[in-house]
Amino acid sequence: MFRRQTAISFYPKGFTLVEIIVVVGIIALLIGLLLPAVQMAREAARLSHCQNNVRQIMLGVANFEAGNKYLPTGKRSATASAFQSRTFLQELLPYVEQRPLFENAVTDYRILPSPFVGHGGLQTPLGIYSCPSEPGSGVAHWTHQDRLVATTSYLGCNGRNWESFDGVFLTESRIRLSEISDGLSNTLAIGERPPSADYWYGWWYAGFGQQGTGSLDMLLGTNEEKAPASPGVPSFIADCDQGPSHFQPGRLDRQCDVFHFWSHHPNGAVFGLADGSIKFFAYESEDIMPALASRAGREVFSFP
Repeated sequence: MFRRQTAISFYPKGFTLVEIIVVVGIIALLIGLLLPAVQMAREAARLSHCQNNVRQIMLGVANFEAGNKYLPTGKRSATASAFQSRTFLQELLPYVEQRPLFENAVTDYRILPSPFVGHGGLQTPLGIYSCPSEPGSGVAHWTHQDRLVATTSYLGCNGRNWESFDGVFLTESRIRLSEISDGLSNTLAIGERPPSADYWYGWWYAGFGQQGTGSLDMLLGTNEEKAPASPGVPSFIADCDQGPSHFQPGRLDRQCDVFHFWSHHPNGAVFGLADGSIKFFAYESEDIMPALASRAGREVFSFP
């Protein structure tokens, strides 16, 4: 005898509209919480990379000083008998593991005294001289006069401004550590500032700057001011205020932010002090920047 079996059907239960909305809302909330965390982690990694760049540059400065008994020349004069308009960053190449590029530069100078035509280094980006948080870092950029140039995120501190001459990197300078009487740990050596919006200011290989002092190009003051234009030298800062400038946030598309230190990191920028230490200064530290800029000003201040 056969038993009669009852067929049982199973019908999957569907989601209601309310359940779908709740699930989508939860997913959106989790994504909203996750994205800022990912962005913060990435920026933390970029900041660490940037600080390491500055650390390597300052180590190069220390090794240069140990061998020569003076700090690198901030900038060579445009009329120098050799290495015209060379920056301290070019002079540091052998001390930051870039000796082949340095030797190429020496060869180029022998053939072409002016570094602005025919020098390969002018168009060569270097990762150590560029902050990874900066948009467009690591590549050369076209600027005025159809020039392709490699820029830097790190400028030498020339003091308060282009004519104060109280910093550690100046035109034709050979500053000795004994001349930094304010204390090595109390004196700025280099700081962050992206190149100008048009990429005309901020070249690592060679440059001219305001009045040929290197100001705005590879050197910068903490309270930089606009200098009178040099005859026959193109200027693309005519619409900027006279100054003095101040340590404050900047924007990639704002040309006049070339006058002050700033970075693409949130809330501040990375600096290297003359003793080789690396510090991240918040923009709220503006009050102590003038004192930090001078090598022998005898100012009294305390770190925040």
